Amino acid sequence: MEEFVYRNSNNGCAYYVRGSWLLSKDEHAASARDFGRALSLGYDTSRLRNRLGIYFAEIGDPAAALEHLRKYSDIEPESTQALLNISEIYLHEEMFDQAERIANRALEVAENTLSDARKNSSRSAKDNDKEALKSAEQKFARVTRQADVIKSAIMIGRGNKAEADELFHKDPALPAGEYEPHEYRCWANAFLGDTQAALDDCDRANAFNPIEASSYRAHALFRIGNYAAAMDSIDKDLNRMPDSGLYHFQRGLILSALGKRAEAQIEYEYARNLGYKFRLTTWIREAFAVVPPRTSDPSGPSR
Repeated sequence: MEEFVYRNSNNGCAYYVRGSWLLSKDEHAASARDFGRALSLGYDTSRLRNRLGIYFAEIGDPAAALEHLRKYSDIEPESTQALLNISEIYLHEEMFDQAERIANRALEVAENTLSDARKNSSRSAKDNDKEALKSAEQKFARVTRQADVIKSAIMIGRGNKAEADELFHKDPALPAGEYEPHEYRCWANAFLGDTQAALDDCDRANAFNPIEASSYRAHALFRIGNYAAAMDSIDKDLNRMPDSGLYHFQRGLILSALGKRAEAQIEYEYARNLGYKFRLTTWIREAFAVVPPRTSDPSGPSR
């Protein structure tokens, strides 16, 4: 791989290829550097922008994340995933009006795609048109689920838990082979206070994508006071992404709940030094309201 990049050092695609390879090995900081180099050499694609957006969201820099995800959306205006990713960042920043507007835009794009596919299918008996319709129906169902969960979290942020619960549970059926809806459900169930349901969905998500599910599981475990297990999940995240201010901040929250204030302050300082910029969001405030801090817990690991 190094020789390939050396021979193509002025080709942005080469850095993108190596960055993708590094990402597959969980070398997130190194992969982000290569993606940035690819961008500086003029290799600007939707997939590259998406990966950079997700990276900056994970390390706790929402402004940079939004910049890249908006570019992703500019390159692919019909990408519902770009819109949903943007909506999530607004949600975490408690910018609920913006989050809701973008989630609704994703639904509108998916609905338009489905409408066009239905028109084409009704006019034609071609297999390609039938397959396009099936794909559009699946996409619309997936986007609807994701948007509904985001909007249910927005309702919770606005204090409308009953409405959120109704919206979230309106379509409980989920495809067996998709981790992402389970990941969203884990998150929303933890918001709604149904921690066992959250853990069940985290376990289902974990079966398909252990990396993406771990921090959601830590959130749910934190809410029920299982700080040792929550710490274990966060430590796995930090082993994967040691430069994530977000994960250091979450680790500090767990240490605070364990009564380890001095250690928590060290984690918060790590987070600040790494550029962590997210607000103290609604779910964190609720977590402290639901789970009273313990004065000690010998099972809580230190690093």
